[in-house]
Amino acid sequence: MRRIFVIGMTTALITATSAIALADDEAPEGEHEDTEEVTELSEAQMRKAELIADYFAGDEATDEDSAAQLEKVLDLRSQTGWGAVYKLMLLAQAGVDIDAIEGGWAFGKHFKSLMEDETELIKDAPKNLGQLKKQQRDEMKAERKANKGQSKKNG
Repeated sequence: MRRIFVIGMTTALITATSAIALADDEAPEGEHEDTEEVTELSEAQMRKAELIADYFAGDEATDEDSAAQLEKVLDLRSQTGWGAVYKLMLLAQAGVDIDAIEGGWAFGKHFKSLMEDETELIKDAPKNLGQLKKQQRDEMKAERKANKGQSKKNG
């Protein structure tokens, strides 16, 4: 019984200490209302942004085209997650005005509403970000394998 009492008191003490520490870390009400929230992306997050931007800019894209696509991706990312960013870029490639989408993304509805010629524009595209990442990994593996064979022939 004594052991249960000690465990209970220890738990209460830790909980109270944590609550006090959290209360001290919180800013007073209204302190952050006028400041703009700036979110820095990690290196991995930037690679995702670049992967999506490069895919939609295309192989023939200039540096300006790639930069514009990256800016668009980062702007969308500030509003939603990476998967939704990819789907929105896919819809944009099919001709949907993604700036006019209101009341939630409703990707299924938008993909179903595409005309046959619009669907042709994206029929070979990966359906989601996971498939795009897998496609990139497969291409990198194939490239490494080809380069490995070349170095043996040249060596």
